[in-house]
Amino acid sequence: MMDPECWDGGQVRVGSFLHRSNANPNRIWCWWDASGDFSASAFFCAKYLTPDEIEPWLKSMLSIRSAHWNAQVIVWLLGAHGMFTGKQTQPSEFEFADRPCVDWEWSHVLEGDYSGIHDGSAPRPVDFLPAENCETILRVLDENLTQELFFEWLDAIKAFDYLETELAELPSRFAQIYLHD
Repeated sequence: MMDPECWDGGQVRVGSFLHRSNANPNRIWCWWDASGDFSASAFFCAKYLTPDEIEPWLKSMLSIRSAHWNAQVIVWLLGAHGMFTGKQTQPSEFEFADRPCVDWEWSHVLEGDYSGIHDGSAPRPVDFLPAENCETILRVLDENLTQELFFEWLDAIKAFDYLETELAELPSRFAQIYLHD
């Protein structure tokens, strides 16, 4: 996702990654869902980075100033919130109808048991995201997501009518969950 061919002067090159086309009868990009590329990459980092590595990774994600990137960050953080809080423990618990949707190709098969034992003696499924990583993610977001940053993102998003329209109520829901006085 960070390949220079995906970016144009610090802005997402629309159509090169994330949502690749609006070539459908309604000319809709589906920005209300996280792209599978974005979601898989973000969950990979959230799962496999150590708690000490989470903070710089997440801060770098928040620091990118690109309307389309920021829209995906809003959507992914909103959709992934259940994983961060333990309300969801496995990608298989994501529903197709979730809004926003943060699944990716084949994520529906990830149920926490990768032992290959199918006779009932398999170990208890493990949570997809380590608890320490979830705690770190929520702490870093609490410390770094400011109203000022959020309003910068919204101002950038407003420059693209389709982006603002497709996100609809999602920024408001995001603010209710992540922004505190």
